[in-house]
Amino acid sequence: MKEHHTSARIPDTSARRQLSRQRGIREIVFGAQDGLLTTLGIVTGVGSAENERAAILITGGLALLVGALSMGVGEYLGEKSAREVVVSTIEVERREMIETPDEEFAEQLAYYRLKGFTDDEALTIVNRLTKNPEIWLHEMVRDEFGIDLREAESSGLRATFAMAGSFALGGALPVLPYVFPLPLGIAMWVALLLAVVALFSIGVF
Repeated sequence: MKEHHTSARIPDTSARRQLSRQRGIREIVFGAQDGLLTTLGIVTGVGSAENERAAILITGGLALLVGALSMGVGEYLGEKSAREVVVSTIEVERREMIETPDEEFAEQLAYYRLKGFTDDEALTIVNRLTKNPEIWLHEMVRDEFGIDLREAESSGLRATFAMAGSFALGGALPVLPYVFPLPLGIAMWVALLLAVVALFSIGVF
């Protein structure tokens, strides 16, 4: 019987991609909660001190805008820095595999023994891995550092816009009651009520 060989590649699945997208809930929850509480504190404080609708709306709007920009830029720089650390780690490991292959070979054998493989099984697996350097690198950084090569890939500006957008949406809620011609005292209580409902909804979400 003929054996069917396929080109070696790092496995990828729709489930992994879906999980990667779902993990973006971090930016949405963090941004919305921060926007909600930060803006609520500002408009409530200004409303109590100034008792003027225009001052509340201007201050709340500025807080929303500046906060969204700050959170978006912060997320972008934070994600970029974290990705650079991962890239640097991967490159160090790649260099070690080229410069000291015997040591890396022995290290990989030890990892497979820890997983319960016999010496012969581990030797067979690692020998096979060395014939595909990218797959071997993938296995090494996963076993040694607990990271995936795909973590070095940029996710674009998705996280940046998710953080800024969720902050803006969360921050808009406490400002909204002051847009309507409600007495300022009632508007403040409506803003507090909206904040409580929104925080509960975020927790459920």
